Amino acid sequence: MLEIERQLNAPNLQLAVQVDQPEQFKRFVLPRLRAFLEQNALLLVLDNLEHLLTEAGDWRDPLWGAVMATLLGHRGLSRTILTSRRLPAGLGQTCLCEPIHALSFAESVLLARELPPLRALLADPPGRALLTRTLRVIQGHPKLLELAAGLAGDRAALAAQVAATETADQGAPLDAFFAVTGPGSEQAREGESAAPEAVFVATLHRWTLGVSAGLDPVARLLLQCLCRVEPEDRTLDVIDSNWESLLQRLGDQDPAAAAALARPGLGLTEGLADLGRVGLVDIERPVPGQSVAAGGRSDAVGAAPGRDASEAETGRINDRNPRPAALDPAETGQTRYRIHPGVAEAVLGQTRPEVLAAADWELGDYHLARSRHGLKTETEGGGGLVVDAGRRGAPYLVRSGRWWEASNLLEHMTLRDKSPETLAFAIPLLRRIGEATAGGEDGLVAADVLANTLWLAGRPAEAEAEQRRIIAGAVAAGQFRFASFAAGDLLNLLRAGGRLPEALALAGEMAGYSRAAGLGPWSQLLDEVRRLQVLAAIGQYEEVLREVASLRLRMGALPGEGGADGATNPWNVRETLLDTGLGAALNTGRLEEALDLNAEVMKWRAERGAGDLELARTRFNGYAPLLRLGRADDCRGLLQGCRAVFEREHSVEELGAVYSALASLNDQTGDRAAAIGFEQAALRFRYQAGAPEGCAVSHHNLSNSLEGQGADPAQVLAHRLAAAALRIQMGSGQLPGTIRTLANLDPPAHPPPFAAIADQAEQVPGVRLRARFAALPPTYPDPDAALAAVWALVHQERERRAAS
Repeated sequence: MLEIERQLNAPNLQLAVQVDQPEQFKRFVLPRLRAFLEQNALLLVLDNLEHLLTEAGDWRDPLWGAVMATLLGHRGLSRTILTSRRLPAGLGQTCLCEPIHALSFAESVLLARELPPLRALLADPPGRALLTRTLRVIQGHPKLLELAAGLAGDRAALAAQVAATETADQGAPLDAFFAVTGPGSEQAREGESAAPEAVFVATLHRWTLGVSAGLDPVARLLLQCLCRVEPEDRTLDVIDSNWESLLQRLGDQDPAAAAALARPGLGLTEGLADLGRVGLVDIERPVPGQSVAAGGRSDAVGAAPGRDASEAETGRINDRNPRPAALDPAETGQTRYRIHPGVAEAVLGQTRPEVLAAADWELGDYHLARSRHGLKTETEGGGGLVVDAGRRGAPYLVRSGRWWEASNLLEHMTLRDKSPETLAFAIPLLRRIGEATAGGEDGLVAADVLANTLWLAGRPAEAEAEQRRIIAGAVAAGQFRFASFAAGDLLNLLRAGGRLPEALALAGEMAGYSRAAGLGPWSQLLDEVRRLQVLAAIGQYEEVLREVASLRLRMGALPGEGGADGATNPWNVRETLLDTGLGAALNTGRLEEALDLNAEVMKWRAERGAGDLELARTRFNGYAPLLRLGRADDCRGLLQGCRAVFEREHSVEELGAVYSALASLNDQTGDRAAAIGFEQAALRFRYQAGAPEGCAVSHHNLSNSLEGQGADPAQVLAHRLAAAALRIQMGSGQLPGTIRTLANLDPPAHPPPFAAIADQAEQVPGVRLRARFAALPPTYPDPDAALAAVWALVHQERERRAAS
């Protein structure tokens, strides 16, 4: 789904957000996709769909059927091209199906002449006869031609494979490949295969199994392991790092493994050469001097520290044979191995379960070791390694039933990479882990990681329900450590949702859980930092700044990374504390202090290897002090750089913030028309993200720009009251500023009804003020009661001014 979204260049479709909830996906996401396809003229290409299909052509996940119905059943000008080795069932009459799996006879001959081993068969009559039989069996399949070339150096072996592949009842369809309509016919044409799709698949399977059966046992075992390994891990570095430990896991009970252990170099070099020679594996070696971008993705984040057999169980670092966390492909000569999907399918179908399990276990250990090495070296740039290890390692751990380790790997990944692609990858795996571990201690951990990931993905209601269930279960079981973790995540959710009194009360409960669990000083410090975040949201900035200064001194006396208590990351505590102080400094006018704090956060995050999105978020926090210090050019350059990253990463909440910031910049430099356009765009993203304080900020700023341009006073008042209604209902610390600007308007005795305000505000595309207000805690029983309270505060402010 993410690939479809990328091809359409439409991140706002959010196609991967609810893919794990089929009914919600069908109800909300697919109608958006249908409308988008009908409103635009687009060409969408989905390649290699066979891995999504069963042998019968049905979708492995029925949701794909609904997606295809949408892609093929709309009434617009958009079109979709699908490719698959297997024909999907139920495509309907709106899809034209064309067999393009085979070359024509003439094209097959041309390709054979380009492959030196097959071209050599043309040198003599017996060779030409063998080539003719080969072409008849292959029927124009390009991969089969490559496999035939791999055997052609041994004519007897090729003849035996051809004979084994031929079947008596294929005569007529196979012979049709050589039929060429003569010049006297209505249309001269080259011979084309009459074999149906199933014949090509079966022939490829038979040929693959025949060739693999003729391999040396060590090479055949290596092929099976390569087929089991995920495509991204089919590299020389990864195979070399895991081959010995995999053989040791299989042990003497596997004759091929025992033979490999007895050979020089474990038979790896010779085995890889054999697989390339017979055409089962395509070997791609780097071109000398070629850049990573040109030569394909290197394993710059793919190297792992070396490990011996004893460390395979724990993933510890082997200091006797360390490998760097980032490898230069020019030095390592990164070599990749490509395997045709049909070849891999045939091989895996004949591989013993013990071999599959060993490959999964060893590759899981390998990526666990990479993740741990990245965590150990995070302040030196290891963060990218942690993310990459999570994405590549989780499938192996899930297949091995190593639920806790898989959950832990995914948690580290999503903590460092919150992009929609990463979250969409993690959620289905976390749901599977949760289902497998429900009722146990690992189930609490998995549920907590899932809840946090749901929140990051913009699904707060589901996340809150998960967190409350976890807290109740953990407290009942005396698992206060889990209760503390879940309470911290729930606190963040409540704070982001504007439910500040609930969040402040929960902060006290969370600290109690941490003490009951015996958590260490870093965890208890994080509890205090989270309480300060809530106080800052309420508006108690001076108190926050005093406590930030005190906690920074206390933090300096705590043990560093190596002395962390294991329940939290010291860098996370440090950066969260500095971020909290930055916001308080900004809101009290300490602009230079805010810039200094942000520079310090940026330094720490860059040193630990934070990703582009996280660094852009941090850099963005410097725009407000720059703007208020009058450094407009610096501010514009900063915002344009951040905007490019946010757009590339499809980061909706941050796009709302950056468009609002651009509006403020243009407003300050006198271009109010541009400011209004930017703020209206910001509101669309703000409502899509769902954070009420962000919505209030943009309503407030838009009202200021409209007022400066001399817009309709009713429109100005509507957006200012929209901000006030949201802020008073959630108890925001920004409410006093909104009250002061409302008092400048010389308001009437009574506020307009909320319905009229909502009608005005919702003229901006994407604004859903009624729904956003209804989702807030019921501080006031209804929106008109909230507006009445706002109005009372406005009149109090005007009376105060009159008296002073």
